[in-house]
Amino acid sequence: MKRLLAIGVVLAVLTLSGCGTNEDKNSTTANEISGIVEVDLSVPKTAKVGEEVFFIAAVTQDKEVVDDADEVKFEVKNLSSGDKEMIDASLNQDKHYEGRFTFQKKGTYDVTSHVTARDMHTMPKKQITIPGGEE
Repeated sequence: MKRLLAIGVVLAVLTLSGCGTNEDKNSTTANEISGIVEVDLSVPKTAKVGEEVFFIAAVTQDKEVVDDADEVKFEVKNLSSGDKEMIDASLNQDKHYEGRFTFQKKGTYDVTSHVTARDMHTMPKKQITIPGGEE
């Protein structure tokens, strides 16, 4: 009898769980409607020690400007020492995200933009070379 009752409970659970999986196939989320967030990262190819440079991230989704990103930062990494620094970005008058940085040492650096917007995160990267000055 207990065995029959257990089988009945299992069958009832399986039957009821099947009812919840019949979702509307025509419903879509916001991410399915819109395309991916894209970032056009602008970094100078070279700069001088002590010179302030600008990093620009033009953020778009479906070719429309994204001016409501949750977070935009630039990571500056010295490739020889491994030293890293995070720079906060702000929205400029052109509706691009901008960060400023002054290099104190020569070397080759990776600049990675960390952009979080509309439930997506993207991290394009470019390099900049700083000749002369301190190592």
